[in-house]
Amino acid sequence: MDSVTPADRRTAQRRVGAAASLVFVVLVLLGVAHGPAEASQAAPAATPAPTAVPGQVAPEVPEPSFPQHDRDGDGGPGGFRGDGGGTNTT
Repeated sequence: MDSVTPADRRTAQRRVGAAASLVFVVLVLLGVAHGPAEASQAAPAATPAPTAVPGQVAPEVPEPSFPQHDRDGDGGPGGFRGDGGGTNTT
């Protein structure tokens, strides 16, 4: 059975480091060669959002209703004891 010596491990680490560095340099060169991004002139211009018409009332949005459960059993709405829900007898 072959054993791996520290010298073999250092050599392998150098090879992996050199390969990673080479890949990094290649990717940087590809990025530089690609050039900056430019917007396409064929894309349609953004349309402005519709604005409110003066004198027109906005529709009323109902408030969301959340179920009020008596989770702590004290007879009042709310959560567990200590969070402000229910009746304080002191």
